[in-house]
Amino acid sequence: MRFVRGRWKQLASLPLWSLLGATCVAWGTSASRVQAQSWKSDATHVGTTARVLIVGARPEDEDNALIAWLSLGRHVETAYLSLTRGESGENVSGGELGAPLAVVRTAELLEERRRDRARQFFTRAYDFGFTEEDSVVDRAWPNDSLLRDVVSVVRAFRPHVVISLIDTTGVEDAAHRRAARLAWQAYTMAGDSARLAPAATGRLPVWSLSRLLTRISPGRSTLAPLVVLNVGEFDRATGRS
Repeated sequence: MRFVRGRWKQLASLPLWSLLGATCVAWGTSASRVQAQSWKSDATHVGTTARVLIVGARPEDEDNALIAWLSLGRHVETAYLSLTRGESGENVSGGELGAPLAVVRTAELLEERRRDRARQFFTRAYDFGFTEEDSVVDRAWPNDSLLRDVVSVVRAFRPHVVISLIDTTGVEDAAHRRAARLAWQAYTMAGDSARLAPAATGRLPVWSLSRLLTRISPGRSTLAPLVVLNVGEFDRATGRS
C-alpha cells in the first residue's frame, strides 16, 4: 500500500513516524496462545497518543486491512469517516434499497468497528449513486455544509494524520473526487478559526493536523514522497498476519 505525503509540520511532542514504527500484533491461532501473548499486545499501546482519521465517500470505500493494521497492529487510535451511509449501493444479500439499505450498511460498519476497535463517523451526505458530473455533486452535496461536517469530525476526534482513500488521478466518480477535495479542505482549515470559526462546528476548538496522506493506485508513478505500508505483514508471535 502506498501513500503520497501531503504538506506537514513536525509535532514537537510526538514524532509522527512513531505511529508507524511499532511491531505488529495480530490475533493468535488459539485461545491459550492469545492469552499468552495478550500482555505484549496490551503493553504495546501504553503511552500511545497517535490518532489517524481515514476518509472515504461510501461504506464500501473502507480499507479494512489498513484500519486493522493501525488499530490492532499499531494501537493507533483510528477512525473511518464515510461521507455517506451507502444508500445507492448494491445489495446482494437482501431486498433493502435506499434508506433501509443505509441502515444495513451502517450496521455493517459498526460491526466492523467492534472487531477492529476503531471509531466510525458519517456526514449528512446522501449517496445518490454514480455520476461523472461535478455539477450533480454540487447540487446534492452543498460543499460548505459537508466541509463543516468533516471539520467537525476532525476537531472532535483530533487526529494527527488524515488519510484520503481516494486518488483523484483517473477517477471518474465525481463523489470520490469531492471526498478527496473535502479531505484536503479539512486538512487546511481545521486549525484555522478565521476561515472556519468554532461556532460553525459545534463550538469545537480548532485542531491543526500534521499530515495529509493520499492512497495511490499500485504501480502509479509520482514525484511526491511516498510512504509504503505492508498492512499484511507477518507477525511471528501469533503466526498470522
